[in-house]
Amino acid sequence: MVRASADGKEAAVTGHELSAEHSSMAREVDAAVTQPQTRKFVRVEVVAVVNPQKVPISFLVHYRAPQGAPMPLGMFSLFPPDRPGTFIVATQGRLRQGGTVTVQLVPATEKADLQGVRVRLGAVSFTRE
Repeated sequence: MVRASADGKEAAVTGHELSAEHSSMAREVDAAVTQPQTRKFVRVEVVAVVNPQKVPISFLVHYRAPQGAPMPLGMFSLFPPDRPGTFIVATQGRLRQGGTVTVQLVPATEKADLQGVRVRLGAVSFTRE
C-alpha cells in the first residue's frame, strides 16, 4: 500500500514480514515521492517482533539507482532484540525517481541463527525531517 501525507512530507509503503526465509523487502522511489533527492532519511517502522531466543538482529539498508549497483546507506539494530521501534537511516542525498531502497534482516553476529525470528515492518518512508 502506498500513502502520501497531505503536506507531501512523506510517502510510505506498509506491511512486510521479514524472516530467515524472506529476509528483505524493497521500496521503490516512485512517482508518489516528490523531489526524492531532498528526502534526508529512510524511516523504517518495526511494529512487531517474534524473537524467542532474543537473537541479536540488525537491518541493512541499501539504495540501488535505476541503473546501478546497490550502495549501503546504513544499518540499525533492535535493542533489546525483541523490541519494536521506529528507526531512521540517512539517504546521503542519493534517492532518485526509479531507484529502490532495500531493508534486509540479518543476524547481528556471525554465529546467530534467524530461525524462529519474524519481524513485521510497518511504514517504510522517505522523509525530509
